Amino acid sequence: MPMWMVWMIWGVFLAVIFGLITDAVSETKGYAKTWFFYGLLTGPIALLVLLLRPDPEGQVSYINESTKPPETWRCPLCGTDNPAAHTWCSSCGNSRD
Repeated sequence: MPMWMVWMIWGVFLAVIFGLITDAVSETKGYAKTWFFYGLLTGPIALLVLLLRPDPEGQVSYINESTKPPETWRCPLCGTDNPAAHTWCSSCGNSRD
């Protein structure tokens, strides 16, 4: 097999690998599926650009749901569930901290 064919096969293999990695990162961050083609065509450049971009619309994506912050907190004094944005209990006035 000629050496140029080996290099061509190796290049296609690496392009597909970068495309798949870029696609996985874009899915985790919440971007469209077109990032596979960016990764396929530009390789590590697309991956670097994607890693440096913020999450869309300022939303944070969570890979593991257990690391997601709670949406409510329970008052230790009266046991009422309160929204996470409130720092005081709506029933008894106790502080969250």
